[in-house]
Amino acid sequence: MVIKYENCSDVLSNKNKKLWKALSSKPGVNFHILVPSYCKEKAQIKSRMLNVPVKILCLEDWEDSFESGLRNSK
Repeated sequence: MVIKYENCSDVLSNKNKKLWKALSSKPGVNFHILVPSYCKEKAQIKSRMLNVPVKILCLEDWEDSFESGLRNSK
């Protein structure tokens, strides 16, 4: 699993286009991008435009899920 954090300017930039494609095309890799909630739609649009299979998570949702997992593992 590869998790990459990006802010809105990263999502809108073309500089990460090759990285998104490279990470998503590796066999056996689950590629996730973690973004602030207000950038999620932009990241989803970019992934569709690039035809990149990636799971887009909001930072707030990921934190909640991570904390919940920690509580349940005790």
